Amino acid sequence: MRVFVFVGILSVLFIHACAPDNSYTLNDKVLAEIPDSIIAFDSMVNIMTDIHLAETWARERSNDSLNQDQRLALYYAQIFHAHNISLQQYNAAYAYYSSEPLLMNVMYQRVTENLNLLESTEASKKNKSSNNE
Repeated sequence: MRVFVFVGILSVLFIHACAPDNSYTLNDKVLAEIPDSIIAFDSMVNIMTDIHLAETWARERSNDSLNQDQRLALYYAQIFHAHNISLQQYNAAYAYYSSEPLLMNVMYQRVTENLNLLESTEASKKNKSSNNE
């Protein structure tokens, strides 16, 4: 019986020791480690959301007199101006977040959530306007 108790205690200790720690979750400590010279995490999420929208819009406007690269350059300039950042600041922030897999993963999760929310809001608006006709 003592052997079973001893094995049971060892098993619990082993399982507890192997449990993942909080280093794989985004928390205030992780966010506080982002250098001040880097665009803040939440701001970068908003910028990346705008960039993904711009890339979609540029692809959809193929009948425009501007080619896709020219259209994207125009959209990027507008996004950077709206967020009061430069291309260099964006590139530095993107490079930093790309080197931090946890931050980049959570960032893209939030960008996806933002895009899904925008899509559902637009769909809801379209349904309301078609029902009013």
